[in-house]
Amino acid sequence: MSQQEMETAASAAGYTKAQLTSSARYAEWRDLLAALLEEDKLYSEQQALQIIDGYMKRKVK
Repeated sequence: MSQQEMETAASAAGYTKAQLTSSARYAEWRDLLAALLEEDKLYSEQQALQIIDGYMKRKVK
């Protein structure tokens, strides 16, 4: 299996809320992810980034 295939398989597998919030990659958005992600759901890296992006681009009331 090539490196690219391994990375694709890993990101497709999904991560828990705890894994994402404890990751150094998402340290800047740790509190945001803790508030928005569900405990019993798995998220891909792309989904986590979409959640962050969607929240940051929403209109302020």
